[in-house]
Amino acid sequence: MFDEARDEHRIAGAVAPRDVSVIRDPNSYVYFEAKLTLADAAATAYVQDESGGWHASDEGLRELAVARNGWVPVAAPGGPSVRGVGWGCASTIDASGSNGSTIPASCHIQATRVFALNDRFVSGPNLIEPTIIDLHAGEMKPLPIATSPLLQDRRVAVPKTIRPAGSL
Repeated sequence: MFDEARDEHRIAGAVAPRDVSVIRDPNSYVYFEAKLTLADAAATAYVQDESGGWHASDEGLRELAVARNGWVPVAAPGGPSVRGVGWGCASTIDASGSNGSTIPASCHIQATRVFALNDRFVSGPNLIEPTIIDLHAGEMKPLPIATSPLLQDRRVAVPKTIRPAGSL
């Protein structure tokens, strides 16, 4: 399937394609699995690449953020070398600011798995310890990278809560 997509020019290099029918090389993504419970919010996965830059799964397009409850798979650019990963939360309430609810927009995220693909397109080891994250709209929280000896070269100390430039 990968060879067919590449031959049909539906796979680009590591640079973001602008045609929605074209994807990056699957090895340039990091894959997330989580259970989301959202309240007037949408969640976005983040990857910090080896140069320290953060990349969002929605690539800055609000309509691509995950705005549904339940178990979700998400892919974010920034692989295969990973310094950090995280989740962010954004309000889905329109500019008028009112949806009639007294509950603030929030994201409850049960993050269970984050992995990159190997050269045979097989999922690698889990990069995180399963954890639960509670975020308010406008917040992003990095997750600790697992401390397995196999992952030592992928570990990095990250702050508890950050807000990447130009996001949320």
